[in-house]
Amino acid sequence: MGAAFEMRQYLAGGTIKSLDRLTILNIQIRLSSATRTTQETQIMRPKLVHLVLALFLIWSQTVAPADSPKDWLHGVGDQLEMRLQGEVFDAAGRPASGAVVSGSISSESGVHPFETKVSGHRFEAWVPLNRRTIDAVSFRALQNGNEQFCQKQLGSFELRQAAIDGIKLSLQVPSRRVTVRVIDSGMPVAGASLLAKLDHVPEKPLKADEDGIVRLNLLPTQSLTHLTAWTEDFRIGGYGFDRTPVRDPKENEHVVELSHCRDLRMRFVDQNGVAVTGFDFVLHVAMPRPNFNFIGQTDRTRMTTDSNGESLYRWFPDWKTHHFNAESKSDLWYVDQEKLVVADVVVFKLSRSKKAERRRIMGTLRSTGSEVGGFDVSLQSFQADRKGSSDQLSIFTNADGTFTVDVLPDATYCVFVNDSKWVTNIIDLIPYQSTSGKISNPELMLTEGQPVEVLVSSGPDRKPFPNVKIRFHSEHSYSWFEGKEERNGDGGRDWFATTDASGRIQTLANVGKLGVSVYTPLWQTSEIHDVSMGQPTKITLHRAVEAKRKIHGQLLRPDGMDAKLDDATISIGALGGTSRDNQTLKSDSKGAFVFETLASPLGVIARTKDGRAAGMTVLKDQEGVVKLALRRTLNFSGQLINADGKPCAGVKVFAKVRAEGKRVNYDNHYVGSSFEAISLEAVTDQDGKYTIAGVPADMKVSLSAALSSTSDNTKSIGSVWLEENESRPTMVIQLGDSKPSVTALASRFDMNLRDSKLLGFPVMVIFSDKIKSVADFVNANLVNYDSKPNVAAYLQFVVPRDKASLTEMDADFYKEHGWPIPDEGHIFAFVLDANGAEVGRLEIDVTEKEAEERVAAFVSKHSPLKLDAQKKWDEAFAEAKRTNRKVWARVSQRYCGPCFLLARWLDDHREVLEKDYVMLKIDDFADENGIAVAKRITRGGRFGIPFYAIFDRDEMLVIDSDSPLGNIGFPSGYEGSKYLRKMLLATRSSLTDAEVQQLAASLAEE
Repeated sequence: MGAAFEMRQYLAGGTIKSLDRLTILNIQIRLSSATRTTQETQIMRPKLVHLVLALFLIWSQTVAPADSPKDWLHGVGDQLEMRLQGEVFDAAGRPASGAVVSGSISSESGVHPFETKVSGHRFEAWVPLNRRTIDAVSFRALQNGNEQFCQKQLGSFELRQAAIDGIKLSLQVPSRRVTVRVIDSGMPVAGASLLAKLDHVPEKPLKADEDGIVRLNLLPTQSLTHLTAWTEDFRIGGYGFDRTPVRDPKENEHVVELSHCRDLRMRFVDQNGVAVTGFDFVLHVAMPRPNFNFIGQTDRTRMTTDSNGESLYRWFPDWKTHHFNAESKSDLWYVDQEKLVVADVVVFKLSRSKKAERRRIMGTLRSTGSEVGGFDVSLQSFQADRKGSSDQLSIFTNADGTFTVDVLPDATYCVFVNDSKWVTNIIDLIPYQSTSGKISNPELMLTEGQPVEVLVSSGPDRKPFPNVKIRFHSEHSYSWFEGKEERNGDGGRDWFATTDASGRIQTLANVGKLGVSVYTPLWQTSEIHDVSMGQPTKITLHRAVEAKRKIHGQLLRPDGMDAKLDDATISIGALGGTSRDNQTLKSDSKGAFVFETLASPLGVIARTKDGRAAGMTVLKDQEGVVKLALRRTLNFSGQLINADGKPCAGVKVFAKVRAEGKRVNYDNHYVGSSFEAISLEAVTDQDGKYTIAGVPADMKVSLSAALSSTSDNTKSIGSVWLEENESRPTMVIQLGDSKPSVTALASRFDMNLRDSKLLGFPVMVIFSDKIKSVADFVNANLVNYDSKPNVAAYLQFVVPRDKASLTEMDADFYKEHGWPIPDEGHIFAFVLDANGAEVGRLEIDVTEKEAEERVAAFVSKHSPLKLDAQKKWDEAFAEAKRTNRKVWARVSQRYCGPCFLLARWLDDHREVLEKDYVMLKIDDFADENGIAVAKRITRGGRFGIPFYAIFDRDEMLVIDSDSPLGNIGFPSGYEGSKYLRKMLLATRSSLTDAEVQQLAASLAEE
């Protein structure tokens, strides 16, 4: 196109200001070098020349995007700095001189301001990049005090593009008035300090007026994320909006209730009990169960230990129970999870970090079409200083694309670039291997991302949903070894974007699986999408409910019970997986209650003040008055014993009632929600016995117990479903693991042969010597199905590697079979069919060049043929029709212990069960068409295995193993046997009451 036409297009769109320097230069060059003059260009040329000059004048007064990292990047390594510059405009879009601009870095260690220079309406700052991990960089502009202001937050992945494009800050007049009332026992607290976090960035503390009120003037786009209030006479309170009970950050009135505090003295010691002085940490304090809502941080929660290794925190809420922890802010130590109380002092143990063991490695970012400086490189590992934590590293590339970072030895890292425009391959590697000293430097290749557009709407009219923060995640699954155990996890690029006024986001992603999720205080959803090369990806997210609905409720007394309905506790929570709500309220003198909510479906649990009656219901779109029928509560008794069979005295036992919603499938990504409504407890007596009073009937009750009379740590001891008028035995639970029994070699071998016949997997008997390299070879090639999926077709029976490890009885059994002891460095294996007959054998030296290939060929050769699940299904129902029986269909797999237990139990009682049932086993992993047929059994639901269902002869489902407590799997214990009895009674034709009782009783003892 001609330059004149190009200019007309810009003029027609009113976008003179958007012309960048390169566009202006191109127009000027093309105008000056034109050799052919048309009538149009002859007319336009004088005007265009003047226009280009005017554009140069406009451009000279605005921030010109930088062409090269040399303009906005200097230094290397931890001295690397990036120049961010921009302009400030008023609400009318005019340059705003005289604004005060400040900047800060948000990181795990806190908020760190940096110097920002202002000239006229322009500002500039050199931001240090690699001195700490950057979560976000924020700029704030103020004019005329707080009459107009704006704030812009940039994620680390957005910084490079911001350095190139420049930053625009648009001042606005705050139009949202938010009132926060600070109270204590319902009374206002004058002069209380309030710290508000907006979009996770803390404001300066404000003081409450004489009515205990703090007024916040906010922009419409700003969102409250946390409120913390305190007084100098040691009272404190606060909460996060993303924690339960759920609060709506869009509401303009909020209340913070203070609690009186007591002193908390903490001592930090090393693994030898020696006090650690000068240790920096942050204390996190949360409300007790079930919410775990953190009060929030103030300048007093960051502390340093004294010469005795101690710190005193004077704002510790004086509650009965707490959830609190200390977070290390030292790169030399980390805090163990365990804590002890010694003479009213909480003692934390510290362990040395592996900082001294870290090794510096150098990585390289390459590109064929872009400069490579200033990119944010992420390194993520699930292996860290301590179990259960991860190592998250972030580093920006130097101008030449290199970067240096200190990694942990022998840890597998997932490495990639996080950027708003560019993507790289996502790799996983071990950068530093300590035993060999080998260093593997990561290399990444830069490419442009694929376009992704997200449209977010809400309500029945599907209105655009602006200012919604969306998380994007490019999935990358990888594995690593912890000792001999292979572990799996998911890493990959993470970034965020916010919908504009039209509810849209345009972003760029890697090719492959893309996770898209919303997580707000009131709405959450998650989906997985495929991003393809050269094809735009369009995604629609919709929140169905836009406005709150008012619900009126009425409690109903149990039949024949004069229960008092006033002041009953009503617990409300969302169950749908996409909406969030948690409320607790009280009924009036007549048992009526009312509330408003956005959530659907919704669980409502009520319990009378005296605890004698309780009830539960699930609401969807009900209108009018919802009636909630209460039922009598019951007493539940049990006993705790230790590993030696002796009673556990003085141990706390907890009973929790939770409302649980069905897990919803969003493109194979399951989300669900639940909430805790009732919490009861008791303490065991000298015989280890306890009774919990007032336990609701016809609700799932989860039980847990403290590990000892002095421990705060608990262990789950099962779940119960109480019914009126049932007679149940005392539930006896053993705390602590008993010593495992040693099973004779002959018994284990016979069990393998039986399992082979019942489940259809041939037995592979494996012998090897005791050398570690040989054992590792066996594990990697004949046992580990993650590395060699084909071995999942066998039941492996690994024989002890030397005679010294055999008992006398085992040695006789070994000799009876004539089994050899392999030579050093050798393995010997043979395969047995379901009848125990040998069908193949292999002897091999693991040092042979072709050892792995020979083993793979052996495994493949003797693998059983895949069975067709559809054929098995058809044959089972044909037999059911012929014999007038039902079909007992179950889903089972090779690596499922309960599946084996169930198969043995079914075989033990085969003659009785086969009177009424044709048995059908589907392996959804190994069978042809297994997944499709298994979905018929599970109704497409997501359950553990074994899962089973009983169908009539016409393939109609009668009942399945999804009990009120969930899938019973192998139905052991009282609850399992009770539900199995229900299944049998609902489906039997010939079984007698005595036979049903005998079958159930055989499981109650398990």
